[in-house]
Amino acid sequence: MPPVPLFNIEVSGGDQFRRLAVRMKQAGRTDLLRELRKELRNAGRPTVNDVQRAYRTLPDISVAHRSGAQARATVAKAVRVELRSSATAARVRVLVDAKRLPEDMRPLPKVWEAGRWRHPVFASGDQTRSQWRWVEQQSQPAAVFRRTCTSHAPAFRAAVLRAMDQIRFRLS
Repeated sequence: MPPVPLFNIEVSGGDQFRRLAVRMKQAGRTDLLRELRKELRNAGRPTVNDVQRAYRTLPDISVAHRSGAQARATVAKAVRVELRSSATAARVRVLVDAKRLPEDMRPLPKVWEAGRWRHPVFASGDQTRSQWRWVEQQSQPAAVFRRTCTSHAPAFRAAVLRAMDQIRFRLS
């Protein structure tokens, strides 16, 4: 089962990637396909690095400072480049892979992206959830993933197209 991304940024032009991958498979050039996949991952590396850095440097606004740094580092490790290619579809995208996060941390990137969330204060096992006192907390800055990826999108797209052109030239 493929990973379910919490967020992703896709580079348009997937159809070009799909056609090139199909051509390489038909020509029996799996070596070039492997090289293309490596180059596409390298093209996404600067974006992944910056998204990871952005997550790791999110300010900890918690008064308790419990596990904020650990949570930010764990989410940062779940950011990756995904490549998919088949006869019908292809894509290159940067995503936060929820399957790489512990069960209790899976909502974090979505919450951080939204910019606010609700949580109970001094929840008691004697009470029902509706009886707990709930507060809303703001995340600063919000939309870290989207903002970081969007700023990288033109360079990422250019690097992907450049890698495909190099492989296309070697294939012909």
